[in-house]
Amino acid sequence: MSGVAYGVMCLGTFCGVFCGVVGTLSIIGKQMESLMPSENFLEDLVKLTGFNREDLVKPGIIEAHDAVAWEQYCESPAHFVLNLPDGKRERMMKAMDLRLPPGKASKR
Repeated sequence: MSGVAYGVMCLGTFCGVFCGVVGTLSIIGKQMESLMPSENFLEDLVKLTGFNREDLVKPGIIEAHDAVAWEQYCESPAHFVLNLPDGKRERMMKAMDLRLPPGKASKR
C-alpha cells in the first residue's frame, strides 16, 4: 500500500471515529436536556418551600399545635408532601396552585 493510500485510509478511519463520537455526544446532549426539570417543576419547588406554618394550618394540612409536622415540613418539604395522606396531599396541591409563580405580580 502506498503512503498516500495509507494516509487516505487513516484519514477515513479518523473521520469515521470522529463522526461517531460527535453523534454520540449529540445524543447524550439531547438526553441530558430531557432530564432537566421543566420551568413549572422548578416553580413548584419554589412554591413548596415558601409556606409558613399558618399556610399549612389554615387549610388543615397540619394542626396548629403539631410541632413535629411543622419540623418535618421545614426539614424536607418534598418528603413531607410525599408522606401526607391523600386528602391532605390534595389540600397541599390546592394551596400550591393558589400561590403565584415566583416573580409574577398579582393583577388585582
